[in-house]
Amino acid sequence: MTEDPAILQCSARLAHALEVGTHGRRFVSAIALAMIARFAELGSTFAVGGLSRERLRKAQDFLIGNLSADVTMSELAQRVGLSESHFVRAFKASTGLPPYRWQLKLRIDKAKSLILDGVALADVAAATGFASQSHLTRVFHDITGATPAEWRRIHRHDKPLASFASEKNWVS
Repeated sequence: MTEDPAILQCSARLAHALEVGTHGRRFVSAIALAMIARFAELGSTFAVGGLSRERLRKAQDFLIGNLSADVTMSELAQRVGLSESHFVRAFKASTGLPPYRWQLKLRIDKAKSLILDGVALADVAAATGFASQSHLTRVFHDITGATPAEWRRIHRHDKPLASFASEKNWVS
């Protein structure tokens, strides 16, 4: 329940309009939209049709902790106490991506980090849950528009350089 004055006022008007029945559908819709907008301004714990913060965190933590594993949607839905179809729709409403794509984005982000660290692509693939180096390359290209090798060439200079202060007796 909320104690926000704007939401309480809208709730009272909406209840009255529905009770009396003298106001049209546009009036009722306008009040409902105003309430939704106010909830969004307040940073409601629920996305419209989405997961609660607790369920979303639980699902995301599980996906992050099992980055290289093949997590089934039924397993994930069961962990948060929802049916599989409801969970997938609610997760997408909360994050903008279905769970599989969200985890795939995490895998690609982790792969980028490992690639910049100079890890061999076969090892990157194994560490991020891809079946093989070619599987990693295919998915990486689909998402980033570049192969891992091309991406490495473009971004390897983005890493911060060691500071001169860290060099002992650099210049005598």
